[in-house]
Amino acid sequence: MSVIRREQTNILSGGGAKYVGLVTVTYPNYQFWTIVHMLATMDPVVVCYDEFGVEIEPWSVTIVDANTVQVYFGPAHGGLSFRPAPSGKVIVM
Repeated sequence: MSVIRREQTNILSGGGAKYVGLVTVTYPNYQFWTIVHMLATMDPVVVCYDEFGVEIEPWSVTIVDANTVQVYFGPAHGGLSFRPAPSGKVIVM
């Protein structure tokens, strides 16, 4: 299961809320991040970074409900096995 540690919540100049969380991935659910952002939106914008601060593109983002998204990192290159989700940072707006 992915473990989310809330870092901060800011208000952007446009009046929208922003969630920033650090993500540490643990076995057995190590292929995705589950983010509980509490922004009450079905249209979130999700930006992911690895532990080195490099932006990474997930395989897919699923909106679970108005306060939760799952970020999935998909299969390894050309194989049936799956690559693990990295540890890093997520921003949900």
